Amino acid sequence: MVKFYNRIKSTHPEFETILISDDKTVADMRQYAKEEGFAWPAVPQESYKELRIINPLFGNSIPQLVVTEPHGKVLIDSERVGREHPH
Repeated sequence: MVKFYNRIKSTHPEFETILISDDKTVADMRQYAKEEGFAWPAVPQESYKELRIINPLFGNSIPQLVVTEPHGKVLIDSERVGREHPH
């Protein structure tokens, strides 16, 4: 994912990836991002309730990939592959 992000971001600055962390602490989230080489924004677990637009998209899969348009329309959701998305 890191190689893909770096390649796409350099030619498409409008593209963004956001890590919605399942780590229990911010320190754990930062350590994970550092180990994996993530350069994109991350949201700690303690901030989930503030994510009103994407909160309904959370599933049980880790990792879960959700691709949206800028205004939130879901294009791809790995949790719901092969099923119509409820939104």
